[in-house]
Amino acid sequence: MTTTETDNAEEDTVTATISPLTPGGEPEPEWSQRWRRQRRWILAGVIAGVVVAIVVGGFVIRVPKVAFRPGGVQATSGLVVVQGTDTFESNGEIFYTTVQIPRLTLWEWLWFDNFDDAVDVFPEEDVFGAQTPLETQLCNAQMMRTSKSSATLVALDSLGYEPISPSGAVIERVFDDTPADRVLACGDVIVAVGTTPVTTSRELRDAVIGKGPGEVISVEVEDFDGGVRTEEIVLGDNGEGDGFLGVSTGTRFDQNELPFDVAIDTGDVGGPSAGLAFTLAILDTLTEGDLTGGAEVAVTGTIRIDGSVGPVGGIRQKVIAADRAGADRFLFPVQPGCEDVALECPRDEIYASAGDMELVEVSTLDEALTALRESGGDPLPPVDV
Repeated sequence: MTTTETDNAEEDTVTATISPLTPGGEPEPEWSQRWRRQRRWILAGVIAGVVVAIVVGGFVIRVPKVAFRPGGVQATSGLVVVQGTDTFESNGEIFYTTVQIPRLTLWEWLWFDNFDDAVDVFPEEDVFGAQTPLETQLCNAQMMRTSKSSATLVALDSLGYEPISPSGAVIERVFDDTPADRVLACGDVIVAVGTTPVTTSRELRDAVIGKGPGEVISVEVEDFDGGVRTEEIVLGDNGEGDGFLGVSTGTRFDQNELPFDVAIDTGDVGGPSAGLAFTLAILDTLTEGDLTGGAEVAVTGTIRIDGSVGPVGGIRQKVIAADRAGADRFLFPVQPGCEDVALECPRDEIYASAGDMELVEVSTLDEALTALRESGGDPLPPVDV
């Protein structure tokens, strides 16, 4: 057995600064120690700079995503101004609703996609195609102009006024990689296909669909500044063996033919989805009684000249905005399905977002008027509801 003896003698404790040794065993020079300390600070600064750059860049760098966010709920009573005939005030209110569709930065995308249940995120290409922000703005402005015009004509027609003559099919959107791409633009108005006059969106559709794919058509176009030109376009295939142009259009009317002045101030808001709301607002302004029965009614949906109500995107966000604003009920168009990424599906997500607000689906102006009457509103005598 081996015994290790321990020296119990009291040891002196010495505190000293020991200079690092070089590989050769010599003390490290002072300048080398300073350089090592500086390198550590430089490395820390570089790391901090990279972190700051990433954080700041996340607020600037765009990703190919867009968000559908709840937008505004705007009363129409102060926006619809009618001059030259009798008008009437109402106790209730009709609101049009909007959805915000911003292009997203990196941090916005991560936040909305993971932490905000009121927002839906879509690929940018699925919503805007290859449109630039300026092109999107111009097209939305044109759709709003057409929407207001159609709303005015539909309202006056339902009240028995003489119909206003249409004067062309106005381009509201040109789809990417179609025959019309780079040939037509938002705001152009097609007034003839070959020798056939075109006065409505329906007439343009009939003229194009009656041709075969690959056939060359000549279209007479009035641009936004009033100039006239002729374009030769080779038609595509709509998938059913018929001609295909690749545009979305509305019908143009001459506002000078109206029996009185109707102005709708929407500021810089664009898009077509306020058409039904403006139609109801004009009717409420031009008739006695209260179309809403004193209630606050939010509305969305396009309006066509035949009185049908077309689908729109962002309904769930508009329902959320209307519920937050305290609306009593919300009128919205029957959705056709899930073909369009911006059209909500399934419907239960829309209804789950309504809170205590009543939701009513409509497909025509008459159905909207019926829903208002059944909830206490005054019906319009000229309209059989």
